[in-house]
Amino acid sequence: RWVENIIKWMEMVGVTVIRHKPKFIDKIGRGFHKGNGLANNIYSTLYDDYYSVVNAFLRIDIPILGFLDDYVLYTDIDVYFAGDITLSDFGIKPNLFAIGFDDYESKDIMNIGVTLYNIQGMRRTYNDFVEMAFSEAHIQTGFYYGSNEGVLYDGALNLMYIRTTGTDTYDINIIDPIIFNWRPYWSLPQNRKTSIVHFHGPSALDYMNHFTNPTNDNPIYKEMFDNCDKIDISESCQLWVNKWIKLHSKLELGFAVVK
Repeated sequence: RWVENIIKWMEMVGVTVIRHKPKFIDKIGRGFHKGNGLANNIYSTLYDDYYSVVNAFLRIDIPILGFLDDYVLYTDIDVYFAGDITLSDFGIKPNLFAIGFDDYESKDIMNIGVTLYNIQGMRRTYNDFVEMAFSEAHIQTGFYYGSNEGVLYDGALNLMYIRTTGTDTYDINIIDPIIFNWRPYWSLPQNRKTSIVHFHGPSALDYMNHFTNPTNDNPIYKEMFDNCDKIDISESCQLWVNKWIKLHSKLELGFAVVK
């Protein structure tokens, strides 16, 4: 019921809510249960919850939802919009999609939490992508796509477009994430200019818990919390967490009023 309450609130404040059931929903269920049997949660905490796995794959259907725009910006739910962002901020118009690299030491590894999609380009490859992602072989591995590719949507995207071993090659844009996929555990960008901060991994509430009681930290986030505690980064980390908490408090108040 809490999900319906949130949806009701979103609609009341002007958000367009698209209710959509993907054609591969039954395959997600089979792969989810198989993945739990194979202990795939060592690769991702999303395996702890069925609906989190569904949510991970839902973005596959963005190209077929009827958008008339040439480009659509997708973000995970764990982001903070620190400013306006437009297509020109990306500096490119991708043929398929543009994403930021995962960190500044591994610029060949992507982070899909914020993605700029070319709707027509992704629509052209949609059927092949779905067929590959939900093949019987990949259902039987619980959506484990390989040691280099990863699991769930990340793994499928990697296998299909980034590390393809077939005859098709794809022009993928992995670019500097400074403007659209910044992390709280990175040092502040110059003049603190960024438009989207992505709480990749631990949520803002996880950070708040870390600040007050680090003995309760989830060990899977140790590296990120360690970065957050560094002298040259702690200011940045606390800045973005505090901004998110302040906004969250305002939204909670508004949600309580309209609910």
